[in-house]
Amino acid sequence: MIIHDIHIKGFGKWKEQHFQFAPGLNLFYAPNESGKSTLLQAVFASLFGMKKDYVKVSRYLDEYDQYFPWDHTSYETIVRYTLGSQTYRLHRVLDKEREQSILYLEPELTVANALYKEDRRRELPFIEKHLGLTRTLFTDITWIRREEIGSADYLLPQLMHKEAVDPLAGKIVSSLEAELASIGVKENAENTRFGQVNKEWKQAKQDLDQAEMAWEAVQHLTAQAAEGQKEYDRLSHEQQKAVREQTEMLAGIKEWQSWWDRMYQVKKVDDLEPWLSAESLFHEHELAFHRDTKEAWLMLTNSESAQPNKNEIIQSTDDSHPSQSDVLFLLEKDYQIAWQLQIQTEELRKQRYECQTRLIKEENNYQITRTKRDKWQAQEENRQSLKQKESELLQRMPELIHYDDSIAKKAEQALLMAASRREKTLDKVDLFVSMGSRKNKETPKRENNQRNNVITPTLVASTVSLVLLVWSIWMGLESYLTVASIGFFLAVSSGVIAILLFIRRPNRATVVEQMTDLTDDKLPTDVLSWLEEVEKSSAEEVAHMRLLGEQHAQIKQELQKLNEWFSLQQDTWSRLQESENVLKQRVEEIKQQIDQVMDQEQEQEKQIKLLCKRQEVSQFDELVEKREMHLSKIHLLESSEQERERERLIETWTEHTRDMLLSKKEEWEQYQETCAGNITQINQELMRIKEEIARAQGEIGQRDERSFAKIQSAFREADERRNEVILYREALQVARDTLQQALVECQREVSPDLNVIASEISEVLTEGRYRDVRVDPMQRFAIRAIEPERQLVMEQKRFSTGTQDQLYFTQRMAIIQKMSREREPLPVFLDDHFVHYDEQRLHKTLDYLLSCGENHQIFLFSCHKREMEYVKDACSHSSRHMIYNWETAL
Repeated sequence: MIIHDIHIKGFGKWKEQHFQFAPGLNLFYAPNESGKSTLLQAVFASLFGMKKDYVKVSRYLDEYDQYFPWDHTSYETIVRYTLGSQTYRLHRVLDKEREQSILYLEPELTVANALYKEDRRRELPFIEKHLGLTRTLFTDITWIRREEIGSADYLLPQLMHKEAVDPLAGKIVSSLEAELASIGVKENAENTRFGQVNKEWKQAKQDLDQAEMAWEAVQHLTAQAAEGQKEYDRLSHEQQKAVREQTEMLAGIKEWQSWWDRMYQVKKVDDLEPWLSAESLFHEHELAFHRDTKEAWLMLTNSESAQPNKNEIIQSTDDSHPSQSDVLFLLEKDYQIAWQLQIQTEELRKQRYECQTRLIKEENNYQITRTKRDKWQAQEENRQSLKQKESELLQRMPELIHYDDSIAKKAEQALLMAASRREKTLDKVDLFVSMGSRKNKETPKRENNQRNNVITPTLVASTVSLVLLVWSIWMGLESYLTVASIGFFLAVSSGVIAILLFIRRPNRATVVEQMTDLTDDKLPTDVLSWLEEVEKSSAEEVAHMRLLGEQHAQIKQELQKLNEWFSLQQDTWSRLQESENVLKQRVEEIKQQIDQVMDQEQEQEKQIKLLCKRQEVSQFDELVEKREMHLSKIHLLESSEQERERERLIETWTEHTRDMLLSKKEEWEQYQETCAGNITQINQELMRIKEEIARAQGEIGQRDERSFAKIQSAFREADERRNEVILYREALQVARDTLQQALVECQREVSPDLNVIASEISEVLTEGRYRDVRVDPMQRFAIRAIEPERQLVMEQKRFSTGTQDQLYFTQRMAIIQKMSREREPLPVFLDDHFVHYDEQRLHKTLDYLLSCGENHQIFLFSCHKREMEYVKDACSHSSRHMIYNWETAL
């Protein structure tokens, strides 16, 4: 097997790096942490992936996260290798989310994935199919390390000669192994037959245990429910008791709050009297403190009687200043009057503000009502306008009363068809018919046109006459007599013309005569009767009447809608009128009330100004300042030692009482928290007991729903299936062990071949010192050597560290050479393996590797220059070997 090159898109520290390999020795020299081991792991991952051969807990190797790309690029490799005579190109994506592997055959680059079957790891065994080696076997054999072979149990069958074992026996063993693997040993494996059957058995066992426990528990459920009910009743009683105590505590806290407010209201000795009888709040020593405070206060009061009081001080002041007493008295009197007036003024302002607020609200309601009334009036005006239009149309054409739109349409069509027939008849008349005869035929038509032509001028002449008459009267009133006489003349002339035109209109006899002509045209009876009723004889008249009739129908429709709206809103109109009057009256009353309040305000302010003027100040604030200034003088005179002593006494009492109240409050709050906690705990316990009772009752009710016999039968069936699988597995194991035991004798032939190869390699490496080396396949390929002086068989661990490394090298190389004789020449990987070698051993080993490089591809990674310096000449004279000096590249 030859690995030609590898392209690393992302693996550990490497990103988009390409490495070309020689077919012989490939020596990589670089300092530590340069990526040598990462390259080695990348080669293994590119060939076999990053999954374990034998799935246990995790599907992926422990190194998966260790070599995840540092820059979080694609976890991806591409490797080219040759097996036999075929070259392959293997592209792997190692990301768990998009895991993929594609194998191409070169040089055609044909995808060959279909040639391989996915194993239970969901991997395509590309290398394993050709070499018969899993990843674990490949790395244990080809990667020469200072440790034992981990997969020794799986290695032994690979070293046997194919002709040494009956192929049928091998197939039977393989089949037994495959069958045992499919059955499995672990009880929790979901992808094995035993795991599935055991899972069903466990579930059936669990169901059976639960059913048995349920049947056993049901016997106690009723008693437990009764006991739970008793406990529930007891806890309910305790809950009620705790709630009562909590309620009493809340009442005590309210009482405490009232005493707290009283504490700051104590201004005289009589205010201490309630505190002396508060036995429910204070203890005896606390009540004694209140009594002592009262006695001390009384003593201070009695002692003050011997001292000059405030009035005496003021009196003494007044004696020295006779006018000061009157000034102070008048100032205090004016201040009290002004203060009362100021309070009244503020009340009036507040009252005025409330009235103004009410006024705004009532005015808004009034405006809304007015808007609704205006809408009503607009609808009424619209209705009157429509009625007027309807009246004008009926005056213009009274026949509209008898108008029928369907008959009018038929009449118009019939008249048009009759006129068309008459015109066609006239065309057939001989051209030489006399003019008199044609005139007689056209007479009805001319009369109809004449009648239509007379009606419109008559109306126009009448209108003009009426307008001129009104205009001439107005001019006469304005004293324009000449203009008025002209207008009157023109009005009379227009009236005469209108009368003459009216006299000349066609009469009913003419219309009847025309209808007779129409009858000759064979018109429908209902159309003829309707035409006689509306006195119309031509299609033009009927079309004109239809136009007016449509207008009249539209007006009637709108009038009907308005009348319906008014009929529905009749009550609303009366309520609107009533509401508008009430709101208007309210607005007027509020305005009058505001005016009265403003007058009272002005009067109060006027009185305040008079009082301020008498005290020689401009406004009330200055009056207050003046009074405060005089009072401060009096307070200075009133201050004495007794007053300070009383204040100290009140302060001491207040502070001590506050501490007592706070201590009492803290006790109550703690007790309240305890009660609340007890209530919460009781509620939780009640809820738990209630749920347990409900659960017990539910289980009792469901007891008959679960068939214990069915569950027991299902368990027996599952147990039988499990026992069958176990017996089958044991039988397979016995058969496999028997065959393997029979094959042990055949496997013993492996040892002589390995011993010969290992002895040859050891003799070369140790320069003939250790010529007899033994490898024991039956003890995990343990290696021993015969000490030449004493001919003692020595275990590997008894040798020096360097010699142990040589024995590990000998062991791996012997296995590689034996397997390579029957398969492809396997590659060799060494990662700083010669750390404990001296120069002589190193040179011998490197010479041996150069000779092996003629048949094997070797990858040697080292952080020491001595390997590179020694093989430099050999590599320079051979194209099979190559040195990669990364130190120079870095």
